[in-house]
Order: sequence, then structure tokens, then C-alpha cells
Amino acid sequence: MKTGNAHFVAGVLGRLTEQEPAPGGLWRRQLWVSDPRPAPGYAPGAAMTVCIRFDDECRNGHNSFSITGDIREPVRGTVSCGCLHEKAAEIFPELAPLIRWHLVDSTGPMHYLANTLYFVREKQLDLARAVACWPEATDTQLNAPQKELAAALNARLPGLLAEFRAAVESTGLKWGVP
Repeated sequence: MKTGNAHFVAGVLGRLTEQEPAPGGLWRRQLWVSDPRPAPGYAPGAAMTVCIRFDDECRNGHNSFSITGDIREPVRGTVSCGCLHEKAAEIFPELAPLIRWHLVDSTGPMHYLANTLYFVREKQLDLARAVACWPEATDTQLNAPQKELAAALNARLPGLLAEFRAAVESTGLKWGVP
């Protein structure tokens, strides 16, 4: 296990705090935390850190990717935390391309088919694009009959996973346990 090693992700300095393997080629814990940066719009001295992980912390048998944030003020401590993606993209623009992979695991986006098809049925096409990690999908592609859309989603999944794996590995986090 590595603890506290200085490590850059997309040019952002932080600490690779833990890499702890689990059985079955999974990671029990694999975590990078950025150095803090000033957080405008909060009390003077407020700072944000970003945490990126790719591990099986959920104990669901998959290494899952998450990118979350934490904003602390000197007097009050943590004032905001969790999926602060807009604020993270503002304060850490170098990390913004990684946000699209939040909640994607080693098998694909969370509930890939079910969530995408649901949001299409509900006419929430921007949400369907987001959950499918398919920002360039046209309205025509998404509004295809469900069987055609499901086939298109399944056909693009191997390429999406290859792109996701490259993004994970670009952070310095490892895909599988060596």
C-alpha cells in the first residue's frame, strides 16, 4: 500500500493516498486527493479539494470511478461536499474531462441500458446522453425504437470501456491489481 505519495493528475498536484488490493483483481481502496485550491464564493480562506477513486469501495464486485469534492472554510470546516462537479470544473478545469466518468465502473456506466432508455422514454435526452456517456448522441439516435437504441448502446460499449480505461489509467490509478 502506498500512502501520501505526491502525484499529478492532469497537471494537478495531489496525493495518491492509498492503493490497497482486494481479491479478484479489484481494489479495496485506490484514492487520489488534490491539493486544496481557493474556493471563490465562500468565506475568506475557503478551499476545495477533489477526490478521485477507482475501487470497489461499494463492495459490488466492480471497480467504480468517482470524482467528488470537498469545500472547507477555516472557521466552519466542511461546508459542502459530494458531487460538486460544476464547482470542481470551475476551480480545477484540468480535471473537468474526468467528470463524465463519474459512476462508471469496470463494466460500463451505472445501469447503462436501463437508465438511458428510461431518460429517453421520459424525454430527458440530455440526461440520457449523460448517463450513457454519449454527449454527441443526436436526438434522432436517442429517439430510435428502443430495440435499435439498445443495440446501438451495446455496440458502442466496448469502445466506451476502452476510452474509460484510458482515462482511469491517465490519472495514475490502476485498472486491475497487478
